[in-house]
Amino acid sequence: MQRIFLVGSGQTKHIQKLLASGERRFFAPRGSGWRGRLDMALGILRADRVYVVGNFSERIVRFAGLCRKKLIIHWIGTDVYNYLRAPRRLRVYDHAMHLACSPLLRQELASVGIRAQFIPIVPQQLPMELQSVPPRHAALAYIPQGKETFYHAELVTALAARHPDIPFYIVANKGFETPAADNVIFCGTLDAGQMEEMYRKISVLVRLPEHDGLSLMLMEALAKGKQVVYRYEHPGAVAPASMDIDAVDRAFCSVIEKAPELNLVGHDYVLEHYAPEKIQELYSEYHVLDL
Repeated sequence: MQRIFLVGSGQTKHIQKLLASGERRFFAPRGSGWRGRLDMALGILRADRVYVVGNFSERIVRFAGLCRKKLIIHWIGTDVYNYLRAPRRLRVYDHAMHLACSPLLRQELASVGIRAQFIPIVPQQLPMELQSVPPRHAALAYIPQGKETFYHAELVTALAARHPDIPFYIVANKGFETPAADNVIFCGTLDAGQMEEMYRKISVLVRLPEHDGLSLMLMEALAKGKQVVYRYEHPGAVAPASMDIDAVDRAFCSVIEKAPELNLVGHDYVLEHYAPEKIQELYSEYHVLDL
């Protein structure tokens, strides 16, 4: 049986559910403090492969290299953003298999000499059913409290001010320091059931982060057949030409100039490329877990 030590971001649970089988045993570090460090070292020593995901510790990567373990590094977003701002080449990177969860991240890694294969990380329970569209346009934006600058809250509020007849629902936030227009509605943190109801209210997702990996909200919105205005190019989404408010507004207007309608292009793309069996095929195609 192949033993795979899986460590890193909370997205590791999606990988384990997707790939666990009678031929593979995944295990992860337990505990904290010195006990956690000991368990980490023993886990690496016992593993056939070390699979790190997201904002990993360089000490883990170095130790896995010293132990001559087959190493997989799956880049997911913030890790690439941080690396590009302060590249630090590790020798073990040259021997690792690199994966990127979006084509954009793959391109960014290539710009600093890291060759990665594109394999998305997607929850197996991602709802893929189309939702009916609301009778009138309404927008949704995810802008976490304290990260308003990173998610460009100023552009979202400016967009809302230009379209006072369209409600803009802001999730993960209870209110900005700068007063927003009356059509900006702060919803705070919502659970899965509340988010499902929120999607029923809206026709378009607006997502303009400073940097992104493969956004779960992007996948959810497209799977449900919602229109999406997204900072980056993605099938089924509309990308503004720049992050200037006029360019963002033109992209938004290209969506709302028509009555709300299902985004079948986006929905079909998610079904074709992000279904679990499609991702399993990519792992096989790139021989990620072959001994």
